[in-house]
Amino acid sequence: MRIQPPAELLHALGPAGTVRHFDELVRPEMDRLVLHVARIDLFCDVEGLVLRGEDRRAFLCRGDDCTTYEAGHVCTGFAFGSRRTRRISARMYDKTAEMASKGTDWWEEVWGDSHQEGAQVWRIEFEIGRTALTELELYHPDAVLAAVPSMWRYCTGEWLTLRTPGPDSNSSRWPVAAPWSSIQAATLAHGATELAWIRRRKRASSFRRLMPGLVGRPPGRAAAARDPRAPTRSLRCARCQDLHDPRALITMPDVALRLGRSVRHIRRLVAERRIPIVKVGRFVRFEDHAIEHWIDDHRVAPSRTASPGRRSR
Repeated sequence: MRIQPPAELLHALGPAGTVRHFDELVRPEMDRLVLHVARIDLFCDVEGLVLRGEDRRAFLCRGDDCTTYEAGHVCTGFAFGSRRTRRISARMYDKTAEMASKGTDWWEEVWGDSHQEGAQVWRIEFEIGRTALTELELYHPDAVLAAVPSMWRYCTGEWLTLRTPGPDSNSSRWPVAAPWSSIQAATLAHGATELAWIRRRKRASSFRRLMPGLVGRPPGRAAAARDPRAPTRSLRCARCQDLHDPRALITMPDVALRLGRSVRHIRRLVAERRIPIVKVGRFVRFEDHAIEHWIDDHRVAPSRTASPGRRSR
């Protein structure tokens, strides 16, 4: 079984809390459960770091590959090493540019007061794969999390560094750039953020990205049934109502939570065709109202007859 926790859960519970959450969730359903870490990503977001394409030569990296990314002749990021080796790879990219393109502006509120509004933020991210973890004899989540400070020191102090070019022909003797020293000193301490808040902000940002394509554009064949004289506002209102449609599709964990059963039990009901489903490609989804009707069909009314072995009065 492969588990990849979503980013919002990691920010809400923290790495150790996320491990406990999945351990408590999965262990009752498994006869024997042993957790192994296949990959860990370490990152920090840095404000005030200025990088250009020509800074590539100022990086010293133990990885063989180095790629520079640009958009409109402006440097947007670097990638070091190869993920295919499953050892160590790194990437750094303009997080503010990514937020603008993906609509994930809720990150600014996660950063809180430490972020200056409008300032450029770069993300420095290291991916440590299964091969590297095996070589370090790190398998269990507790051991991996305990080794995080040491791995961060190695990644930012030996595997990859940003230097200030000097007259010395040996670039390894160049001094470490001041901004990189602050990255090396990062504690990777976790500040919890409410999970429900993160999800609300993600939905809001997704809706903001969706709205420009909806307002003023007929939504497919349904436009033929609409009054052509209706204003644009009516299209927007209709779409907002669709987002709260009781026929909206829900997932297997949602059904498991509603029935108070495990996801494994719901999966068995689906395999035995004992519960109504909707196939969306290779995915299984459920209609909210169909699940409500299914629950009503299985409701058993209390019996009014006397219990066997007793005489009714």
